[in-house]
Amino acid sequence: MERDKTLERIKSCMVMESACSTVYHLMAIKFPGENELWNELAFDEERHADIISEAIGFELEDYLNFKIPPELVHIRKTVDYAGEIKEMMLHKNISPQEALIKVKNLCELKDESYILDLLEKETEERVKKVFKKFFEIDRPKADLVRAVMAKYGL
Repeated sequence: MERDKTLERIKSCMVMESACSTVYHLMAIKFPGENELWNELAFDEERHADIISEAIGFELEDYLNFKIPPELVHIRKTVDYAGEIKEMMLHKNISPQEALIKVKNLCELKDESYILDLLEKETEERVKKVFKKFFEIDRPKADLVRAVMAKYGL
């Protein structure tokens, strides 16, 4: 049973990484002044998702039909928020300042997801190490976003 929960957490992590990658790619398109930064962040998230996909054989068809388990509240909230940002960026005229605030919030939600839904709940040490490594790689992203925000006086 715990093995199934571990697999659900791994897949949910992949979905979250992919959702954040989409937001960063949209930031690069919408605000080309910092497109190198946004693309770098997006590719970083994609690498995390790819590592997970390759490790567990989680194919695109599986991903499209995967539902994040209800007990992974923080991951679900992060993925939903990334979807809201995506829709906003695709269908509304959003300022760089507003987008940056949303992305900063997304980074904070993702950090919470790693801590509360992945690191605190995972019992398999090898998997926990991977989650911890991804979390450590992600932590400086919020600092990069804040640096760009400072450029806009935020």
